[in-house]
Amino acid sequence: MRFGSIRLRAAMKTHSRTVLSAAIAGCLGLGMIALTTSLTGCGGSSGHASASPSPSPSPSSTPAPVKKAVTLQVTWGSRSRAVVNGGALTSAQSAILYFYQGGVRKATPDAALRINRDPSKTESYTATYTTGSETIDTTQLCLVDVVFYANPDQLGAGVGSGFVVSAIDQNTGALQNNINIIDVITNVNVVSPIVFAGETSDVVVSTTNVRGDLIPVTPGSITLAVTSGNANLAVVPDTSAANPPRVKGLLPGATTLTASVDGITSPPANVTVDSHLAVTINPLEPMISLEQKQQLIATVTGLPAGVGTEGQKVTWSVSGGDANGTITAGGLYTAPKAEGTFQVTATSVYDPTKSATINIQVVSGVTVQIIPSSANLRWEQSIALKAKVALTADQTVTWSIEGNNNGTITAAGVYTAPKVDGTYFVDATSNYDPRKSARIAITVANTTAVTITPAVSQISWAETTKLTAKVTNQPGNLGVTWSVSGGDVNGTITQDGTYTAPKVNGTYTVIATSIYDPRKKGTATVNVNSQVKVTVAPSNGVKVNVNDTQQFTATVVRAVGDNTVTWVVVDDPAGPPVGTIDPTTGLYTAPAKRRVDTIRAISNFDPNQFGEVKVQVTAGGVGVIIN
Repeated sequence: MRFGSIRLRAAMKTHSRTVLSAAIAGCLGLGMIALTTSLTGCGGSSGHASASPSPSPSPSSTPAPVKKAVTLQVTWGSRSRAVVNGGALTSAQSAILYFYQGGVRKATPDAALRINRDPSKTESYTATYTTGSETIDTTQLCLVDVVFYANPDQLGAGVGSGFVVSAIDQNTGALQNNINIIDVITNVNVVSPIVFAGETSDVVVSTTNVRGDLIPVTPGSITLAVTSGNANLAVVPDTSAANPPRVKGLLPGATTLTASVDGITSPPANVTVDSHLAVTINPLEPMISLEQKQQLIATVTGLPAGVGTEGQKVTWSVSGGDANGTITAGGLYTAPKAEGTFQVTATSVYDPTKSATINIQVVSGVTVQIIPSSANLRWEQSIALKAKVALTADQTVTWSIEGNNNGTITAAGVYTAPKVDGTYFVDATSNYDPRKSARIAITVANTTAVTITPAVSQISWAETTKLTAKVTNQPGNLGVTWSVSGGDVNGTITQDGTYTAPKVNGTYTVIATSIYDPRKKGTATVNVNSQVKVTVAPSNGVKVNVNDTQQFTATVVRAVGDNTVTWVVVDDPAGPPVGTIDPTTGLYTAPAKRRVDTIRAISNFDPNQFGEVKVQVTAGGVGVIIN
């Protein structure tokens, strides 16, 4: 019998790669799989196993059946954990093939073939299998289904499957088409193991297909690789495919690990190699004084076997740096010149994640006193302060004032008060121990006072009055600034204290403000009332004949700068026509009928003030003026 070569193409449409082998290209990744004798091709479209087969040609007559047993040759891929067999189904340990004459699936296949990998062989090898007494009619199209399993005897999860509808060569029994492979492993994930230095740990690996279905595989199908931190972690070599994959911790630290199954590599899993180390420091809580030294001893326990004395090494550090004390590589701590509780840490050199920390209490008996303990000052007054420092030879201090603009102080302790009332705090801080200080309160108050003479004035519109300000309890003769409450509408004042009243009745306030301390003010009251008086001459008993004239004159007093008037004849709506008068000259002309007219002279300075006279208009004759 002549054996025909069979080509299987693993076209994994559900994965990003396609594997093609020369004899049977990867047939679910089983390395080189050679199917001989009655099968050939194992190929076809990339459809699902339940897809409808291609129709058979319609012969003019039905040929006689030609049945043959199927023999196939399979090259199983290497299961060595040292080799990542890219594209090969190293996870497969058995398979089953079903053959359906006529190219259509039926309840019972026309032939079935179950094959197992030799469990004693981990390297790649080739084996030949046959369907034996179960034969296939080569005159019809044949549907071939194949499923590969993760365990022997077709048990466990399926790691790949495929099908083909193909004609069979009647002479050689070779299939004419290829087989499409589906349902392979597409995802591999590693569960980060817990690993300790010097110990081995099993690694759990999960595999799934494109649908996310879990596909358990035997441990021998898994290849581990340390992708970073090789000095910290190693893969345990194991030739037995039955043992789970293992890693061993070498040194504490961070590493990454991947797993590969059937050429699929997992994302890197972060693995931290831990240790059972413990670090202790003695003494546990020492108390020392400023700048005193303290020897500390660190002990490391829980080291892996064989590490030796190197594992006892630690690095010392002080939290916060040298300001909180210093420590040598041998653990000798020197306290700072400051009180407080400071942390010292010993960190294992072998495993830097393991450390111990203790608190060291540093105390000081230094005290500071300020003499005098309090003071009362005027503005800009100075006082010399002294500081006494106990329990140290260093008597120097640094003087300071709380807040800004609250006075000044020299390095010798001379304090000068600000020009602001208040209570201010002065501190003296020990230069030897800056955490020790004393404080006093200094009260600053200004007693400057301002008075104005006269306190009350009475004047008329636009008149002036001279005011005088007296300032007490102020250095020098800085004087005052004058102002009128409410501004110029309430009168004006010069800086020599001359107040000019407005042309409005009212009571106004004049203010004198201390230039030295603007908070200090004196006030005076000025009562302003118009005292303008207007008199008319002649003033009474005036008679004027009809159509005759009479000259009137007006006298205006206390009208500052304007003694003029405006003359009017008061209208009489109920009476006959009144006479007329020149508004400027005061020349009156009587009307043509007898009546009594009222003549009024209105002050142009204060229109509210006027003088008036009654004029008797007579029928004729000589006008008589009676005074």
